[in-house]
Amino acid sequence: MATSRQKGDGDEEARICPRCHNATMFSAKSRTWFKFCFVPLIPVSSKHVWMCGICQLQVNMQPG
Repeated sequence: MATSRQKGDGDEEARICPRCHNATMFSAKSRTWFKFCFVPLIPVSSKHVWMCGICQLQVNMQPG
């Protein structure tokens, strides 16, 4: 079983959320963890995403 967690990087930018039209999205690091008996044990993967603070939409960051 795996689960994802997000942690904000502190960078807010004037990006418009395509779902709720919020004017500020922030960058975050999303990690997927392997869980055993509801305890996260091993980080499986991580990626940088843009995240909306209102509707929790996550969009992958594009390189460059």
